[in-house]
Amino acid sequence: MRGVVSRLSLLVKAAGQGRRSGLSRVPAGSRVDPFPDNPADNPATPNKKERAMARKTTLHELFGDLAPKLADLTEDVVFADVWERPELSKRDRSLITVAALLVQSRPDQLKFHLNHALDNGLKPEGLAEAITHLAFYAGWPSAVAAMLLLQDVLAERQ
Repeated sequence: MRGVVSRLSLLVKAAGQGRRSGLSRVPAGSRVDPFPDNPADNPATPNKKERAMARKTTLHELFGDLAPKLADLTEDVVFADVWERPELSKRDRSLITVAALLVQSRPDQLKFHLNHALDNGLKPEGLAEAITHLAFYAGWPSAVAAMLLLQDVLAERQ
């Protein structure tokens, strides 16, 4: 609890100084996008099929023994179909998903999707701004929890 209170104090202090929630610790451009728009830019970039297989393996490791059909549907319908529809960019889908999960207070899924949003082109500052905006619609506690989770995600990615 003490760590949460300390981080919350830092957030409040940073807001009072006009800084963006401690995001200044993450220098702009300090991370190379592992999935660039042009895979030829990075020959180590996993292709769509490799990413799907890795995700499917993870889903089956998490709950596949108990609910293999749920793991299959998550991969085959949600990620292989819905996320691949061309009407919305993956960046936009990520922003919508982060907002929906924040509103529902789903931290486990939110952590995954914050990482996914960064991979899909959203910047830390943009996510922080979206979370700040949502504080007025989803509630302050949900937004603060999401901001702390974003800080953890960014720290893990460094």
